Amino acid sequence: MTAEELLELASKKGHSVLRFDLPENKSLSVEDGNCFIGLDFRLGYAEEKECLAHELGHCEYGGFYNHYSGLDVREKAERRANKWAFLHLAPVGKIMQVVQNGINDTWELAECLETTDGFTSMALQFYQDAGIVFDK
Repeated sequence: MTAEELLELASKKGHSVLRFDLPENKSLSVEDGNCFIGLDFRLGYAEEKECLAHELGHCEYGGFYNHYSGLDVREKAERRANKWAFLHLAPVGKIMQVVQNGINDTWELAECLETTDGFTSMALQFYQDAGIVFDK
C-alpha cells in the first residue's frame, strides 16, 4: 500500500491523521470514540508510511494501552499493530513475487516495497517466525 492509500483508508474508517512535532516517538495513536493518529511532520515517505500503517494497526485491532498497562498488554498491542503493518506494507505474495524475480537482499526488497531496511527486516523475521520461507 502507498501512503496515499493508507491515508484514504484512515479517512474511510473515520480515523483522523494529524501532523505534530513528535521527534522521539515519530507517531502515536489514541482512541476516544474515534481514532486519532499523530505523525511527526519530519518523517520521510517510507518512515511515514510505516508509522501510519503501525498506528492504523492499533486503530483497526483496537489495540490500545495506557502508561499503567503491564508489559504483556503493551507487547501484545504493539505486536498486533506491527502485524497489521507487515500484512499491508509487505504482504507475503508481494515478497514472494520479488524474490522469484531474483531480488533477495533486504535493501533491494525494501526498495521494491518502498519501506526502510529496518521495517523490511522486521517483516521478514515476522514471517520467518510464522514458518514462511521465501525461496527462489
